Amino acid sequence: MPRTTQSPQAAANRLLSNVEAVMTTNQLVGVGIDLVDATEMRDLIAAGGSALLADNWSPEELNETFENPRLLAGRWAAKEAVMKAMRHGLGEVSPLEFETHAISPEQLRIHLTGSAAALAARAGIIDWHLSVAYDSTWAVGLAVAIGHGRRTSANARVRWRNNV
Repeated sequence: MPRTTQSPQAAANRLLSNVEAVMTTNQLVGVGIDLVDATEMRDLIAAGGSALLADNWSPEELNETFENPRLLAGRWAAKEAVMKAMRHGLGEVSPLEFETHAISPEQLRIHLTGSAAALAARAGIIDWHLSVAYDSTWAVGLAVAIGHGRRTSANARVRWRNNV
Protein backbone atom coordinates (compact mmCIF):
# COMPACT_ATOMS: atom_id res chain seq x y z
CA MET A 1 0.00 0.00 0.00
CA PRO A 2 1.49 3.41 -0.93
CA ARG A 3 2.42 5.60 1.98
CA THR A 4 1.07 9.12 2.03
CA THR A 5 2.92 11.96 3.62
CA GLN A 6 1.09 14.87 5.19
CA SER A 7 2.39 18.38 5.12
CA PRO A 8 3.36 19.83 8.48
CA GLN A 9 0.33 22.18 8.25
CA ALA A 10 -2.09 19.28 7.61
CA ALA A 11 -0.63 17.33 10.53
CA ALA A 12 -0.96 20.37 12.81
CA ASN A 13 -4.57 20.93 11.72
CA ARG A 14 -5.47 17.28 12.37
CA LEU A 15 -3.85 17.39 15.78
CA LEU A 16 -5.59 20.68 16.60
CA SER A 17 -8.99 19.13 15.83
CA ASN A 18 -8.25 16.23 18.19
CA VAL A 19 -7.06 18.59 20.91
CA GLU A 20 -10.14 20.82 20.68
CA ALA A 21 -12.36 17.78 21.23
CA VAL A 22 -10.39 16.75 24.33
CA MET A 23 -10.22 20.24 25.79
CA THR A 24 -13.92 20.34 26.56
CA THR A 25 -13.30 18.31 29.74
CA ASN A 26 -9.54 18.56 30.26
CA GLN A 27 -6.97 21.29 30.20
CA LEU A 28 -3.99 22.02 28.06
CA VAL A 29 -0.82 21.51 30.12
CA GLY A 30 1.78 22.18 27.44
CA VAL A 31 2.60 22.27 23.74
CA GLY A 32 5.93 21.43 22.17
CA ILE A 33 7.23 21.47 18.63
CA ASP A 34 10.57 20.45 17.17
CA LEU A 35 12.06 20.48 13.69
CA VAL A 36 14.85 18.08 12.69
CA ASP A 37 16.91 18.05 9.50
CA ALA A 38 16.86 14.43 8.27
CA THR A 39 20.12 14.92 6.36
CA GLU A 40 21.89 16.01 9.54
CA MET A 41 20.35 13.04 11.36
CA ARG A 42 21.74 10.69 8.69
CA ASP A 43 25.21 12.23 9.14
CA LEU A 44 24.99 11.97 12.95
CA ILE A 45 24.00 8.31 12.74
CA ALA A 46 26.82 7.59 10.29
CA ALA A 47 29.32 9.21 12.65
CA GLY A 48 27.89 7.80 15.90
CA GLY A 49 26.97 4.34 14.69
CA SER A 50 25.27 1.76 16.85
CA ALA A 51 26.22 3.54 20.10
CA LEU A 52 24.28 6.65 19.05
CA LEU A 53 21.29 4.53 18.06
CA ALA A 54 21.29 2.57 21.33
CA ASP A 55 21.64 5.74 23.43
CA ASN A 56 18.65 7.49 21.87
CA TRP A 57 16.11 4.95 20.59
CA SER A 58 14.75 1.73 22.06
CA PRO A 59 15.15 -1.57 20.17
CA GLU A 60 11.42 -1.39 19.37
CA GLU A 61 11.77 2.11 17.91
CA LEU A 62 14.75 1.01 15.82
CA ASN A 63 12.79 -2.00 14.60
CA GLU A 64 9.68 0.08 13.71
CA THR A 65 11.78 2.59 11.76
CA PHE A 66 14.13 0.04 10.16
CA GLU A 67 16.87 2.41 11.44
CA ASN A 68 15.88 4.77 8.61
CA PRO A 69 17.45 8.18 9.37
CA ARG A 70 14.43 10.09 8.02
CA LEU A 71 12.04 8.16 10.27
CA LEU A 72 14.42 8.44 13.22
CA ALA A 73 14.52 12.21 12.65
CA GLY A 74 10.74 12.19 13.02
CA ARG A 75 10.93 10.13 16.20
CA TRP A 76 13.59 12.48 17.57
CA ALA A 77 11.44 15.52 16.73
CA ALA A 78 8.52 13.87 18.55
CA LYS A 79 10.63 13.13 21.65
CA GLU A 80 11.95 16.70 21.72
CA ALA A 81 8.42 18.08 21.28
CA VAL A 82 7.23 16.03 24.27
CA MET A 83 10.17 17.29 26.35
CA LYS A 84 9.31 20.87 25.42
CA ALA A 85 5.63 20.36 26.28
CA MET A 86 6.79 19.13 29.70
CA ARG A 87 9.22 22.09 30.00
CA HIS A 88 12.17 19.76 30.55
CA GLY A 89 15.00 18.70 28.29
CA LEU A 90 18.03 16.55 27.71
CA GLY A 91 20.22 16.42 30.75
CA GLU A 92 17.14 16.25 32.98
CA VAL A 93 15.73 13.19 31.23
CA SER A 94 17.07 10.49 28.93
CA PRO A 95 15.73 10.13 25.38
CA LEU A 96 15.23 6.44 26.20
CA GLU A 97 12.58 7.48 28.75
CA PHE A 98 10.44 8.71 25.81
CA GLU A 99 9.50 5.72 23.67
CA THR A 100 7.53 6.38 20.50
CA HIS A 101 5.30 3.87 18.72
CA ALA A 102 3.55 4.30 15.39
CA ILE A 103 -0.23 4.45 15.22
CA SER A 104 0.01 5.52 11.57
CA PRO A 105 2.88 6.92 9.47
CA GLU A 106 2.29 10.45 10.79
CA GLN A 107 0.77 9.74 14.20
CA LEU A 108 2.68 8.38 17.13
CA ARG A 109 1.92 7.48 20.71
CA ILE A 110 4.40 8.07 23.49
CA HIS A 111 5.27 5.91 26.48
CA LEU A 112 7.15 7.62 29.30
CA THR A 113 9.27 5.79 31.87
CA GLY A 114 11.58 6.71 34.75
CA SER A 115 12.08 10.38 35.57
CA ALA A 116 10.12 11.45 32.47
CA ALA A 117 7.04 9.60 33.74
CA ALA A 118 7.53 11.11 37.21
CA LEU A 119 7.80 14.64 35.79
CA ALA A 120 4.67 14.14 33.68
CA ALA A 121 2.73 12.83 36.69
CA ARG A 122 3.85 15.81 38.79
CA ALA A 123 2.66 18.14 36.04
CA GLY A 124 -0.74 16.39 36.00
CA ILE A 125 -0.36 15.11 32.44
CA ILE A 126 -2.84 12.32 31.73
CA ASP A 127 -2.73 12.09 27.94
CA TRP A 128 -0.70 13.09 24.91
CA HIS A 129 -1.55 14.04 21.36
CA LEU A 130 1.49 13.53 19.19
CA SER A 131 2.01 14.00 15.49
CA VAL A 132 4.95 13.92 13.11
CA ALA A 133 5.18 15.10 9.51
CA TYR A 134 7.89 15.01 6.88
CA ASP A 135 8.89 16.79 3.74
CA SER A 136 11.89 15.98 1.56
CA THR A 137 14.43 17.13 4.16
CA TRP A 138 12.68 17.99 7.41
CA ALA A 139 10.74 16.16 10.09
CA VAL A 140 8.50 18.09 12.48
CA GLY A 141 7.12 16.75 15.74
CA LEU A 142 4.20 18.32 17.58
CA ALA A 143 3.16 17.29 21.09
CA VAL A 144 0.22 18.43 23.19
CA ALA A 145 0.09 17.49 26.87
CA ILE A 146 -3.40 17.14 28.35
CA GLY A 147 -4.22 17.13 32.06
CA HIS A 148 -7.27 16.85 34.29
CA GLY A 149 -8.84 20.17 34.83
CA ARG A 150 -11.66 22.54 34.55
CA ARG A 151 -13.77 22.86 31.46
CA THR A 152 -11.85 25.00 28.99
CA SER A 153 -13.79 27.97 27.70
CA ALA A 154 -14.44 28.51 24.01
CA ASN A 155 -12.48 31.79 24.23
CA ALA A 156 -9.41 29.99 25.59
CA ARG A 157 -9.62 27.45 22.76
CA VAL A 158 -9.83 30.25 20.19
CA ARG A 159 -6.86 32.09 21.76
CA TRP A 160 -4.86 28.84 21.72
CA ARG A 161 -5.86 28.08 18.11
CA ASN A 162 -4.73 31.54 16.99
CA ASN A 163 -1.31 31.01 18.58
CA VAL A 164 -0.62 27.72 16.77
